[in-house]
Amino acid sequence: MADDQREAWPRRDNPWTITNTGKVHSNEWFEVEQNAVVRPDGSHGSYEVVRIRVLGVGILPIDAHGFVHMIGQWRLPLGRYSWVMPEGGAEDGENAARVRQARTEGRDRPIRRDLARSADA
Repeated sequence: MADDQREAWPRRDNPWTITNTGKVHSNEWFEVEQNAVVRPDGSHGSYEVVRIRVLGVGILPIDAHGFVHMIGQWRLPLGRYSWVMPEGGAEDGENAARVRQARTEGRDRPIRRDLARSADA
């Protein structure tokens, strides 16, 4: 796209006003902040912000034969069992590759399953 066709983002003052803020939940993974706000249209409301406390680290293990290894587990929010890639968290400043290596060392060999038709209803 030519420079003359681009529109610059106009610089604007923040149209939101925060009148009160507080932490409504906090655990080792995230915290939830609730803000009482005046919206750009002048109405009052609430605006919640989720602040992640750890770096998410996902691992897609592919073996020498091209098989992808997944973890099966019950997922409470979904209300059902599902297959996911191995995931975990890293502290702020940790190297994700080192975390992955540390989390996978010494793990038992995964169970091999044919999931070719696992998405069929």
